[in-house]
Amino acid sequence: MQASNSDDRRELLDALSTFLRAFYNFAHTDDHSDTGAIKLLAYLDSCGQQRLSALPKEIPLDRSTISRHCATLARDGLLERAEDPTDGRAVRVNLTPAGRAYLSLLRSEQASRLKNATEHWKPEDIAELMKLANQMSEDLEVFAKSERALKGKRVETSNE
Repeated sequence: MQASNSDDRRELLDALSTFLRAFYNFAHTDDHSDTGAIKLLAYLDSCGQQRLSALPKEIPLDRSTISRHCATLARDGLLERAEDPTDGRAVRVNLTPAGRAYLSLLRSEQASRLKNATEHWKPEDIAELMKLANQMSEDLEVFAKSERALKGKRVETSNE
């Protein structure tokens, strides 16, 4: 029974990898939108104003890439940079109304394309996929956080 469970997880991993590749290809159209910049806009849209230095902990991009995206987005009027009132050396970033409008437009376009791609799906299949995708996302987030916490404890213990 254990081998079957392990095989199921390998098949699930393969299916998820295939899905992620297909979704990546679907999401990256010829409009040359930079996915890192879009991730940054989406994060700020959901979490609000943030310190620039905190973003690499939340977005899977390195500090220099985030800084470059912020400069470009600010130049394009999609993001605003401001001095942190609690620490004059720090910078806070936030979406501008134009940034919110741009992100909303991108999301509408993606939703329209997804609707076209899944026209033949039954509503209950879409509902089931949403339920399972949300459950998988939550479980993976919880697991990743506990793994990071455990690794942090191992590092603390080894440094003592």
